[in-house]
Amino acid sequence: AEYILKLTRDSQTDHVYTLHAELEGMKLLPAFDALLGGWREQAYELCTTEELFHSLDVSSLPYCEVSNDKIPGRSGTLALQGKLFLAH
Repeated sequence: AEYILKLTRDSQTDHVYTLHAELEGMKLLPAFDALLGGWREQAYELCTTEELFHSLDVSSLPYCEVSNDKIPGRSGTLALQGKLFLAH
């Protein structure tokens, strides 16, 4: 939790945190509670992905490649944002 809070401390952008109920909701619940409290202290507004989506001007977003790859420390293959390929 401390490492993630350090990464978000001085950022001025929106973030999407993906969690796994079987980890953050159970095994890692104390760390998840610490993240939520830390983000509130950092003045982040916590909301659903749907609420974030509706706050965006979708027509102004860049188009980026999407690739599937592995990330050290994560299980399985993940969809990753790649290079910008079309801007408005």
